[in-house]
Formats: sequence, C-alpha cells, structure tokens
Amino acid sequence: MSASTASSEIHAVFPCDGCGLSFGRGDLLRCSGCKMVSYHSAECQKADWASHKIECKKMRKLRKRKASSGKISYLQRDERARQFCFRQKWAEAENEFRLMIAEDATDSGVWGNLGRVLEAQGDVDGAVRCLKKATYLRPDLADRHYNLGVTLQNCGKLAEAVNSYDKCLDIDPTFYDAATNRDIARNLMAPMKMMPSGVTVETTQSDGVCVTSFTAPASNR
Repeated sequence: MSASTASSEIHAVFPCDGCGLSFGRGDLLRCSGCKMVSYHSAECQKADWASHKIECKKMRKLRKRKASSGKISYLQRDERARQFCFRQKWAEAENEFRLMIAEDATDSGVWGNLGRVLEAQGDVDGAVRCLKKATYLRPDLADRHYNLGVTLQNCGKLAEAVNSYDKCLDIDPTFYDAATNRDIARNLMAPMKMMPSGVTVETTQSDGVCVTSFTAPASNR
C-alpha cells in the first residue's frame, strides 16, 4: 500500500483551499486549471483567486511540460526532487513537487516538502499554506505540526506557532525541539506587545531550534 493511499484512509476529510473548512472528498472540486487545489464552492474559489492565480498559471505551464517530456514515475519524480533539494536547486525541486501533487493531491509528505522548498525561496505565505495542507491530511503525525510551527515562528506568527507545537507535543510529548521552540515563542509573545515601534524581529533556525534576534531602529539624531 502506498503512503498516499494510507493517508487518505486514515483521514477521510480534506480542507477547502478557500475557507479552510474540512469536507469529504466528494464535496470538493479541483481547480480546472492547475488540478492542485480544491474548493467546496464557487464563492470560495472566487475569493481565493487573487492569491491562487499566479500559482495556477505556473502549474498549468508545468503540466504542459510534463505532457511533452515523457512518462516519469511518481517515485522517480520524488527522487529527482530530493536530489534538487540536496543541491539547493529550489526552483527545480518546487516544479517536481508540484507535479507530484498534480498526480496525487493527498500525499501529505509532498505538501510538506513543497512548503519547505517555498520557504527556502522566500515565499513564506505559500510555505504556510502548503504546510497547513500537510497537517490537514495527516494530523496524526507530530512532525507535520512541528514543521508548520517552525515556519509560523520564523515569520513572527507566535500564537499560531505555539498552537502547532501544542498539537505536536500532544502526539509526541518527547519531541524536544517542539517543546524548546514553544517555550521560546511563549517567552517572546509578552515582551513583543510592549516593544517600541520600529524594532525588527528576525527568527532563524540553529540545530532545529528557533533563535530570535531584535534590531532597534537607527537613531534619528
């Protein structure tokens, strides 16, 4: 049994990419352009179009390229994507992961990998969206919630990051990095409310743990 088949049997509901609510697979319709995202109503699709249209156009081009380049198996494409990641060829890896999703949109691991590749390219909003999809598909896996938490923490969404770490630790109480990052995020939340305007916050990762630095604005004197 493939991992993608197993995931669909474990979690039989899927999120609408417009409103985020969960529905049965039969209640969702895929975008006819990219075949990558799904909506439960025309209203949700219209509301999401402003943020989805660039991704949709890119995916349509990839599908045309796939049709003209010959048949590559799902596993071969996965191996190619991982090799591109190893060589830090993020755009090429993104293309492979997107084509895999077009073939099987229920594979939580591929959504998670695409999220990390998008974050490496600076597309944090796209990364969060993909990582959330990964957690919807496999809410039983601690690492899905952890990866989402790290990305949310990196972009300063501390309350959401804490929520993701909580879910991770509910599944695996021994997940040390999740507990450490959650403590860091909680400690940052209160002081940030009292922080003077102009202070910038930057979060980076070191050995799986988030490290936050603060930069005061330059003096006007």
